[in-house]
Amino acid sequence: MQKFIKESLILIILSIISAYFLYNIRTPSPIAERIFNIDEKLDLINLGTSHANCFNYNDFMLNGKRINREGNTLYYDLQNYIYLNNNNYLTTNAIVIIPVSYFVFGLDENRTDRMPDDSFVNDFYYYLPEKQIFSFSEKKRSNLFLYTIQKNFRNLIIPEKPKIEKNFSDLNLHANIRVNKHKKLSDFSSKQKNLDYIENLINLILENKHLPILVTTPYHNSYNNYFGKEWLNNNYFNFMQNLSLKHNLNYLDYSDDARFCFEDNYFSNSDHLNVEGSKEFSSVFFSDLNEILFTLKRNKLLIKHN
Repeated sequence: MQKFIKESLILIILSIISAYFLYNIRTPSPIAERIFNIDEKLDLINLGTSHANCFNYNDFMLNGKRINREGNTLYYDLQNYIYLNNNNYLTTNAIVIIPVSYFVFGLDENRTDRMPDDSFVNDFYYYLPEKQIFSFSEKKRSNLFLYTIQKNFRNLIIPEKPKIEKNFSDLNLHANIRVNKHKKLSDFSSKQKNLDYIENLINLILENKHLPILVTTPYHNSYNNYFGKEWLNNNYFNFMQNLSLKHNLNYLDYSDDARFCFEDNYFSNSDHLNVEGSKEFSSVFFSDLNEILFTLKRNKLLIKHN
């Protein structure tokens, strides 16, 4: 009997160790991995959706990192900033870039437009405290723990293939399909609720003496055309301009910048820049950012001397 109990205990302990190893061997969440791999304080971050993948910090003098994810909501942009600030990941004068996609003012917190697939919120269970996860569920956390163990075990046997950037040859066709989808997303939830989230985000950034910068990333001309100027003005640009004026923020709008929007070879699809396009955009953006920082520094000196 004693031998059976001893062997059972050993088996349980080994199972727990194996489960812990399998859970931690690889977190199936790119944003969680980026956050876990922060090894020094950040001077610069960008939030946002997959449209914010185009920020490349390699050639910029400040230490920056992308804290964005595909289809992200303004609620979780706010929570990610709170998390980074509360955990002292940001320097005293950190710059917070807030890229805002056309459709995000219509999303709800946990992307229930994807129901019955509720996987959107999974990423945030890996690092955010319970109180920051909208509609937190212990059951979901337990299920996610088991799912992660199973997925990591499968990846040990059959390694997951890296994603290959797919380029669409017919950007006009892609834009037509994508805009129809994004227009539906833009009306899924309360715009006022999302305006409150981004205002809370801006106010927190300013309270912490960090520098918020609103950005609209470049889109292909066909993507903008299918939305139409009237729709964009009523459902997007009026919000962005009001936020910029109300909070006296720098707003950099590259949405229809002629340096990008007509260059097919800069886009992998109608609303995402490819590697070449991201490199060109980052060069332009960080040059503009340097001008903003120079102006702010000069104005501070003038105020100090006066």
